Amino acid sequence: MIMKFSLRKFFRNTLFVISLGFCFVGLNSCESEFTKLVKSEAASGEKYTNLIFDIEMGQTQKDFFTKCWELNKKGLISQGPGNQSVQYDIDSTSTFFPSDKKIQMLFYGVFDENKKIVGMKMKFSYAAWAPWNEDYQSDDLIEQLTKDLLKPYPGNEFIDFDTKDPDHPAKVKVDGDRQIQMFILDDRFVELRIENTLLKYNL
Repeated sequence: MIMKFSLRKFFRNTLFVISLGFCFVGLNSCESEFTKLVKSEAASGEKYTNLIFDIEMGQTQKDFFTKCWELNKKGLISQGPGNQSVQYDIDSTSTFFPSDKKIQMLFYGVFDENKKIVGMKMKFSYAAWAPWNEDYQSDDLIEQLTKDLLKPYPGNEFIDFDTKDPDHPAKVKVDGDRQIQMFILDDRFVELRIENTLLKYNL
């Protein structure tokens, strides 16, 4: 019974992520106001290349690995679970953004066919998360992140994005050629993606 429930939840979350991707790709559908926002910001000519820790759009995969190696030697980051991502622990002293509730952040670059960085994927969760711990669930975390992420990524605020799925509320923030979309993945995790709107929507 537990296995069936877990698989059902997994496929439901996977289908949501896929449908969300199509929703954002289809600029002529889903949200007309969002379409206007993306085009207006792109027309502003503002460019945002910084992703995290001085890792920038357009750098190579080698640049990414080199930077992570340097940060690891300084003790600022570590390998994420399964060596599939980079882990950074956020607390009240973090330079990325300070948080009284400790947060675990996993991140990894998105690369094109030429091994150039075209975006960043991040996954956040409270370090003290537990199914029974009501104060450390993803629905609280996404609300905290909408405020705290304005420190490393200033500009416009996050706005609600209607995914038609009440179990997976989403937020989006568009500044110039940069889009940051964030959504609840499950009870624990909030996933975030940084992308270039000019590339994503062929503007």
